[in-house]
Amino acid sequence: MASGRSSLTTNENTENLKPGANLFGHGRPAHPKRSPELPDVPTISESGLPGFEATSWYCTVAPAGVPEPIVTRLHTELVQIFNSPEIRDRLIAEGADVETTTPEELMAFVRVEIPK
Repeated sequence: MASGRSSLTTNENTENLKPGANLFGHGRPAHPKRSPELPDVPTISESGLPGFEATSWYCTVAPAGVPEPIVTRLHTELVQIFNSPEIRDRLIAEGADVETTTPEELMAFVRVEIPK
């Protein structure tokens, strides 16, 4: 469910989705910030292409109409999983930036990112 090797389907119509709450991204050195593991390696933006950014992110969503208590439970469980040292450390070791958000923050992020 939270593998860096999962398939990804995009859908620009976010009206039919309910946000989960978790996302994590890969993408160094195309990430806008330097990697903590390689602090001396400049980003592409720092290397001559100002504003360049190419990252990937993953999130958990459910179909519209899922009852709020189920969304809340899903969110709570996923935050707990992603914040567990075993999962967090493994994702970080694979190059991910792990960030958990609220469902509202996730939808705001998705609505900005999809048009890019």
